[in-house]
Amino acid sequence: MCSEASGDVMRHWMTTLWVLTLGGVLMCGTVMMHMAKSMPSLLVVTVATEETDGLKRLKRTADANDIRLKIFGMGEKWQGGNTRIEQGGGQKIRILRKSLEEYKDRNDLIILFVDAYDVIFWGNEEQILRKFFTFFDGFRVVFSSEPFCWPNKNLAPKYPLVNFGCRYLNSGVFMGFAPEIWSLINYKDVEDNDDDQLYYTHLYLDEKIRVSLSS
Repeated sequence: MCSEASGDVMRHWMTTLWVLTLGGVLMCGTVMMHMAKSMPSLLVVTVATEETDGLKRLKRTADANDIRLKIFGMGEKWQGGNTRIEQGGGQKIRILRKSLEEYKDRNDLIILFVDAYDVIFWGNEEQILRKFFTFFDGFRVVFSSEPFCWPNKNLAPKYPLVNFGCRYLNSGVFMGFAPEIWSLINYKDVEDNDDDQLYYTHLYLDEKIRVSLSS
């Protein structure tokens, strides 16, 4: 399986890694104690059908940060197109549907999806969760973002304005509560060679769906 087709690989790194680049945040002790008691569990997942240098790098950084990474789809024939040069990747959504069903009712679980071949981890599970609840408290699902509207640039005017970061959705990293992630990946039918980023983009641009999944 090839990596997400959002331009060159380095640009994709720059836009997806912001969720996983975890610097320090000052918090009062009482808040930290409360968060430690009530913090949901974290499930970190990726989809990969073959072992590549990118996947090996992802696994090394997961091990270095004590992240328990689940890899779905290994050994399956990739039929999602060459996403480095064309649209595709819908097969990732189908694999996630098959693999995440057992978690669909877990309100105490946060799922973090990362692309397999062009992402690295730079923090442990506790840091990732603390960042999620510090910067996105009250939101049920968040996506990484990028400065370019891919794969359909004609959709750019339909994007809502944002308060920080880039405006356009990037599906290489997303994170949220398990029931909402399950709803997200099951909203509509998708073929293996459909574009996964376009699938999520259409959901994001639907205001009713966006509101239902973000708060």
